Amino acid sequence: MIEARPLNQRFHSYSRRLLWVGLLLGVALVFWPSRTLRSDNFVFYLPAGAKTIPIETVGHGDYLPLLQVLNLVVHVDGMQASQSSLKVWFGQSDVEVHLGDRKVRVNKAWVPLEAPVRAENGEWLVPLGFMASALPHLTRQPVQYRVGARRVFIGEARPGSFSVRLKPLADGADIMVAFTETVTVKTEAANGRWILYLGGHPIEPLETSYAFQNPFVKTLQFDDQDGVPKLIITPAAEGLNFYPLLAEGGRGLLAEVSKQRTASLANLPPASLPSGPPPPAPQGATAEEIPSVEGVASAPLIILDPGHGGSDPGSHDKNGVLEKDLVLSLATRVRAVLLASGRFRVSLTRSGDSDPTFDRRDTIANVLHASVFLTFHAGDFGAASPRAAVYSFEPPAPSEESSLPGPAGMPRLIPWEYVQVFELDRSRELAGALQQSLAAIPGLSVPKAAAAPARVLRSVGNPAAAVEIGSFAPDLDSAPLSALSFQQQLADAILKGLDAFKKP
Repeated sequence: MIEARPLNQRFHSYSRRLLWVGLLLGVALVFWPSRTLRSDNFVFYLPAGAKTIPIETVGHGDYLPLLQVLNLVVHVDGMQASQSSLKVWFGQSDVEVHLGDRKVRVNKAWVPLEAPVRAENGEWLVPLGFMASALPHLTRQPVQYRVGARRVFIGEARPGSFSVRLKPLADGADIMVAFTETVTVKTEAANGRWILYLGGHPIEPLETSYAFQNPFVKTLQFDDQDGVPKLIITPAAEGLNFYPLLAEGGRGLLAEVSKQRTASLANLPPASLPSGPPPPAPQGATAEEIPSVEGVASAPLIILDPGHGGSDPGSHDKNGVLEKDLVLSLATRVRAVLLASGRFRVSLTRSGDSDPTFDRRDTIANVLHASVFLTFHAGDFGAASPRAAVYSFEPPAPSEESSLPGPAGMPRLIPWEYVQVFELDRSRELAGALQQSLAAIPGLSVPKAAAAPARVLRSVGNPAAAVEIGSFAPDLDSAPLSALSFQQQLADAILKGLDAFKKP
């Protein structure tokens, strides 16, 4: 006889079974590797152009389809596959992987991987670290890959990079992007952002995202997920205009974000967000150009900055000789000596009677990616003459604000006004090398290199120093300082100092 149990007893029995099944499924879901396929792209920069392959995320790791990678970099002759292994050969080489192994065999040598080999939907997957550990053994071309990046450069497709700085303005901001290689730029406005498409050279960014604590510019991001490098600038407010200027043949980008156009960029076409027509340009305004560079293309670039100029004559001597003319003559002599050596390139912040602002002088050095910035002045040293002094920048005392970190997950923005503080050690070395070479001139008094809060030095993002000659004052005769023979000695000594500075 079958004994009938109460309904509630049978229900509790089934519920226990369901509970155990639910717990087991829950544990399985926790430990089963989650898969999010084709959520991103990996970019291969090849001599013939850029190609992309979708990244497949399995668990917490990013993977690439092995056969797709091989077909991009080698000519596959054949393969042999089983449920647990894959062997591919091409020319005299071969590669072999085994399911679950944290290594790959390349030409009879085992190469480690940071994650196990996987097989999903008929595709054999290798972790991104394959680019660094195994790919260089598979191709006869140079391979450049930064661990953790989502791009690789193969053969002659060698990457350039860039640095970003922002200068706050009263009604906007200036963005400066200095490229290590020549690029072309096309701009467009889309979805409330400005997009700058970079052509001419592949890019490997040092940082992919910059966040600014600025009321006009929110972020600058690098993206190349479609194989096209681009910078995406997001404004922090509506109704702003964007005026880009490509400088130095494509190695510098100056962009103004503002509510209204300024004289320096008045003739440039804006890449404006759709917020109505921009205000009219000021009458008679002209766009400033970055000075030309002279010398051998591969040589270090020296920026020579004759102080003062234009309506700012500086000091003068008792015969009416102006400081602006004296230092321009000296800078011109130094230029000739440096170019004649063939060891340096040269650019002057001014070659005539103009008066660039401090920011303008510093921007020239930063945009041109200078190796050294030298500014020239003449000063009153009292009765001692001839005399010369060399200074590096003396920064202000650190404040609580200057030590604040950047936004979470973002690199700290270098303040434009005091970017020289990041070059102080090299600038001191430069000043010391120049002081020693100048001190070797017979009869010239040159004290040890010192530091001074020189405004023209503080915004230069390169090794920088000031050279001051004297004594130069309204009650003195500057004829010894103006003498061609003396200026030639100074120029020769500066060349020796630069030679000593650039040696490792």
